[in-house]
This record gives sequence, structure tokens and C-alpha cells, in this order.
Amino acid sequence: MIKLLMGFYCNRNNAVRLANKCDGDLSHEAVFYHLLEEFYRDYLRELERFVIEGDMTGAVAGMVGSVYE
Repeated sequence: MIKLLMGFYCNRNNAVRLANKCDGDLSHEAVFYHLLEEFYRDYLRELERFVIEGDMTGAVAGMVGSVYE
């Protein structure tokens, strides 16, 4: 579990602390599922930011013709 958490860029101390909390009341599967949910939310947030801020609609229209000149 610790190596899996470290694979998600969790530092070793936090990974050990989280793995130790999985004592029967909280399963490893529940922790991993929660991490996947957080990762997915962050991914969608970054994707939305890229699409909105990185949108260059119409900005490159002038370059298309200049390529063939």
C-alpha cells in the first residue's frame, strides 16, 4: 500500500501514516477509491482550465494562409 501511495506522489511519511490508519475500520480499497476520486476531480479541473484558458479560437486563422506563401 505504501509503494502504491508513493506512486501517486504521496511522500513516504504521509503514505505510512495513511497505511497505518487502515486498521479494519477503514480498508485499503476505500482509501484507494477515495484517492482515485480526488485524482479524477483534479484531472477534470485541470482539463477545464486548459480548455478555457488555452482556447485560441480564431487566433491562428492568420497563420494558416501564411504557411503556403
